[in-house]
Amino acid sequence: MIALVAGVALWGTGCPSNDGDYLDNINTNSQGPQTPGINPPSNPSQSTIETIILYASDDADVSSLNPQENYGHERSLRTGVVNFGSAGDDYYTAFVNFDTRGLFGREIIEADLIVTTAFNNSAMKPVGTLSLSYVTDHKWNEDTITWVNSPSSGTYIVSKEIGFDVTKTHEFDVTGAVKKWVSDSSSNKGFMLGARSFTNVRSAYAPIYSKESSRDSGPRLRVKYRD
Repeated sequence: MIALVAGVALWGTGCPSNDGDYLDNINTNSQGPQTPGINPPSNPSQSTIETIILYASDDADVSSLNPQENYGHERSLRTGVVNFGSAGDDYYTAFVNFDTRGLFGREIIEADLIVTTAFNNSAMKPVGTLSLSYVTDHKWNEDTITWVNSPSSGTYIVSKEIGFDVTKTHEFDVTGAVKKWVSDSSSNKGFMLGARSFTNVRSAYAPIYSKESSRDSGPRLRVKYRD
């Protein structure tokens, strides 16, 4: 089924994600109005640019003070570090992955990781630096990942200062990582996110919504590509 919204065609077909949902495709190459009975001149050098939204196939966080515990089905992904007195600091790292195999053979124009901060009702109103890397050492899945078996290395992409006292969407440019994954699917081991530095508090939870919260607030990957 196709719906026209402000001259843009939206349809819910494409490659199904791992949980059975279909991906959203957006045709962003409009040729403008056409005269009936007259075809526009062909331009073989120009192909349509599409935008697709991929939803996370796996996401989880891990905890340094609970190294054997799996948190793959929680409604939020904890990042940050929290001090528990004599027990010490509990460090949290989040992991997110997407199935990008359906993009094989496409030219990747742009890719953005989209995450939404989960409301932290602490009176401290924590502001921290969220760092994003893509995992390089080994694959993982949300059902089995723990602090003990989690990937320990990644290639740094970008950091962004974020306020974790409000619910807000943030975008990270991950074009380079997605290009690499599309050209070599075996290199796709996902992203890792961690908040370790806070400007106004010593330690704090820094949560973002997981895919278990809802499709529209969990991690998304927006990709512009050309066939």
